[in-house]
Parts: sequence; structure tokens; C-alpha cells
Amino acid sequence: MIQITLKEHGSFPPKEKTTEPETIEKIKNLKGISLDEQDQKLQNILKDVLSISIDPVNNTLQFKANSRIGFAQFSKFAVEVTPKFSGIKKLMELMNYVYNLDLKIFEESETMFVGEQNCVSEIIISSFVKKCHHLFRQGLVKSYDLQEDNLPVLRGKLSLSRQILNHVNTKLQFACEYDEFEHNNLENQIILFCLKQSYYVTKNEERKNEIRQLLQIISNLVIFREIRDDNFDKISYNQMNTHYKKIHELCKLIVHNTQITDFNNQRLRYINSFFVDMNTIFQKFIFKLFDDFYPHTVKDEVEYGSWETENKKIIKNRIDILIQKKDTIHAIIDVKYKDELSSDNLNQLEHYMLDHKKTEAYAILPDYGNDTSDTYKSLKQDIHIKIRRIKIDDILDMINEKDFKVKYQKIKNELVKLIPC
Repeated sequence: MIQITLKEHGSFPPKEKTTEPETIEKIKNLKGISLDEQDQKLQNILKDVLSISIDPVNNTLQFKANSRIGFAQFSKFAVEVTPKFSGIKKLMELMNYVYNLDLKIFEESETMFVGEQNCVSEIIISSFVKKCHHLFRQGLVKSYDLQEDNLPVLRGKLSLSRQILNHVNTKLQFACEYDEFEHNNLENQIILFCLKQSYYVTKNEERKNEIRQLLQIISNLVIFREIRDDNFDKISYNQMNTHYKKIHELCKLIVHNTQITDFNNQRLRYINSFFVDMNTIFQKFIFKLFDDFYPHTVKDEVEYGSWETENKKIIKNRIDILIQKKDTIHAIIDVKYKDELSSDNLNQLEHYMLDHKKTEAYAILPDYGNDTSDTYKSLKQDIHIKIRRIKIDDILDMINEKDFKVKYQKIKNELVKLIPC
């Protein structure tokens, strides 16, 4: 199996000529490889995540990544995309803070996961499996589920429409509707689905065995169903199921970021991938920082009506972050996980400023060490867009500070440097 590793927004083979023997060997091995039917299915799923093409001159596969971190497992090769900043451990610290997952396992990642491929998915799945063990010991939640069945004795209430059909068909049974108190609910169906997905994604045999044991337990209690992103919105957490919140956050990551071809066809091998979107994570990271440590009120993804058609249709805009000082807008912030703003990004911020009668706005971008802040001044209007950059590694080090007062003051000072009070 050929293992290809590249940084986010990177490419392989590298654009500059290389003399590294391992890279040269991989380029040679990629020559003449074609994608089979399942490979093409996965390539189509990942077309906006990982671009795969063939160099017409050398007849060699070429790869181009965007801002998603993770891996793709094809039949003859695997591709891993790693973060631009310090590495997997910092990425897990970032995700741990953003999603409040209590991912204590990331503290072990430098030693426990050393040499493992697909490190992001393996750490998330390993944490998910540990939380499943704890959940199973605590006990799976039960709930009432409406059942419909024809029974020899009346149970619950009679369904008149179905009972009439029974009489017509001379079926001497009662058409009953009754509530059954059981484990087969959406909370547990999500767990079952994610355990199955995790089983096919992980490459660690010990982890597979753990998942297999958990599947044997839950499969006897819960009916399998396919889970989508919108299923999570249907759960209302209360005293009975509040302990599912954190494990469901992990499940959201697994459901949203995993792609498995032919999941339900047990006879076929599994071609799969797992990618996390750094744009989403970075935006959530910046909002949570300001929400936790900035002295004024912070709102995220603020929608407002910006245009109206003659037919009274409202066109909405959405601001990434809005900071309010008492009852006035203090700052408009757009968050972009990229090196530079595009003209579309600038035009978008211009709309925000005009709609809210502001003369300045901020764009927060990551700083990889050699980037600088800047200001765009409109040539046609008296408006400014201020570029502010944030060093992810440095902020994560501050977040790990054990003394809360020290941590709070350090991070507050950094944020006030970005957006003055």
C-alpha cells in the first residue's frame, strides 16, 4: 500500500523538484495506477476535499488538498492530509477546546499513536470507544416507543381502521397500539451506527476487537438505522439522557466526516475516508475564544435581512461574529481559515459594513509564523477592513494554563490587541 502524505492546501508530487529518495520512489510507484469503480466512487464523494488527477506527460497520479485534515483509503494507495500548524497533537487540543469533548486521550497521542496512520480518526474513534464503555456501564437510556401489532388479547388501545381490516380479512386478532419501554431509541441508534462506522474506519486491530464486543451488546437491544446530520437535531436532552451529550458530539464528528462506500454491502471491501473541515473548526475556535475571554457580548452566525424582492422575498446575510458593547455594534468580524482574503471576501465585508452603517470591519486569519496584519482601505468609500492574525499554537498553550486567572488575563490581552475595547 502506497502512503501519500501532504499538508493542507499542499500537493503531491511537490511542485518543486525533489531529491528525496522516498518521495521519488512513491512517484515512481504511482505511475500507471488507475482507479477502479469503488475508488472512483470515493473520488467523486471527495471531489471538493481532495483532487486526484493524472499527469498526462508522466502518466502519474497527482493529489491536491484543500483545508480539510484527514485521510482517504483507496484500493492501492492511501492519502493523509496533515495540518499546517504544529501537528496532530495541537489539532486534537484545538478540537477538544472547540467541541468541549473532554478528549483526555489527546494527552497520550504523542506516544500512544506514534507511527499510526490516520491519526485524527484513530484518536477520535479511540475516545468514542472509551466513552461507549463508560456509557454501557452506566446503562443505556430507555424510552417509550409506539408499537402497532395484531395480538390475540387487547393491549394498549384499539386501532379502529386496522381493526376493520382485520374483520374484513377474518383475522381474529386485536389491532393494538401500545407503548413499549425499550432501548430502541434515536439516542442509542446513533451510538450503534457510529460503532459500525468506526469499526470499518479504524485500522487498529485491538480497537476493532473492542468495537466488536460493544456491537454484540448493543445490537441485541437496538435496531440498526442509517444516521444523518439532521438526526441530531431531533434529540431533546433532559435529565434522562443528558449524559449522552458529549458522546453525541463525538458521534457528530464521526457521522459528518466519514465516507464509506457500499456501507451496507458486506461482500465488498470498504473504501473509506475521514476528513475534518478546518474552516468550520477555526471559525468555532475564534468565536469560543471571544465568547469565553472578551469583555463584551459576542454573538455568532448572526443572520439579518439585507435585500427584499418585489414579491416580498427576504434575502439574508450572515455575519460570522458580531460584538456588541451595551446596545451598539462594537465590531463586525469575518473569520477565514486562509492566507489572504479574496475580492469576494472583501465585498462580503463591505456589504456588512454598509448594512450596519459601520466604517470598519475585521477579518481574523490564522498566523503560521511569518504573516502580518494589514488594512484594506476602499478607494471609493471611507471604509476599512482590518486583517488580524492569530497564532493557533500560542493560544492553545495559553488555554492549557492551569491557573484560570492567569489564563483569562493572557488570552483577554491577546484578543484586545486584535479588537480594541
